[in-house]
Amino acid sequence: MTTGLLLPATQLEAAGFGLTIGADAAHVSRSSYLPSSRGYELTDMRYRARAGGLWRWGQGRQVFYGVTWLSEEFEAQPEGQVVGSIHVNWRF
Repeated sequence: MTTGLLLPATQLEAAGFGLTIGADAAHVSRSSYLPSSRGYELTDMRYRARAGGLWRWGQGRQVFYGVTWLSEEFEAQPEGQVVGSIHVNWRF
């Protein structure tokens, strides 16, 4: 995922709440999505910070919500961005 958040993939049926946090940095030399031929001047470094919570209850029910902050990807981008993601698993 572009957010860097991992989707819950365990087979455990334990109920409760879980929290995940993380961060990373990447050095970027070129991009297929933001090519220099289109005028983009890429930033050399990109950073991400993320946090998410998983709530499980009952048999096969869970909801995960996460938020990720992404730093600027190119020089003309005025500021970073915040992206939210949700994953719902409800077996019936």
